[in-house]
Amino acid sequence: MFHGKVADALGTLLTHFRQPDTISQNAWTLGFHNGHIDRLPITLTSLPTYRTSCDLIFVLLYAHVLHCLLLVSKYTSLEEYALKVNKWETLVEHATKILEVYANVGLVDKLQNEREESLEDKDEGAKLTEGDAVFENAVLFMQDALVS
Repeated sequence: MFHGKVADALGTLLTHFRQPDTISQNAWTLGFHNGHIDRLPITLTSLPTYRTSCDLIFVLLYAHVLHCLLLVSKYTSLEEYALKVNKWETLVEHATKILEVYANVGLVDKLQNEREESLEDKDEGAKLTEGDAVFENAVLFMQDALVS
């Protein structure tokens, strides 16, 4: 089971870290976030330990989930949420909504298909730049990290 967890952490790290030359421009990558939260530098040529990989993945997952909790609940802070939400059913409802909206790979597929269809209507020289790549990649990251 441990080796399965190691493979999962490595797969998530390799999928979402990106190449070193593009990290500073891509706000959706683990590499970008690793640099901005002042963690030890990670290079994919010399992979970090399992614990270092998991720490990065889960810190970012927790941040994503807490941010999404504020989005679905429409509260402005976690303190306000903690004071006003006092029913287990409400928390379960919010968690379910987070899964349905912000960890939904089907939504990413839909957004990418819509973007491709809109680009087909334009000239052939159009680049795949429309849409919200940060949101799409955050959803994909949440899906992968939640599996872990």
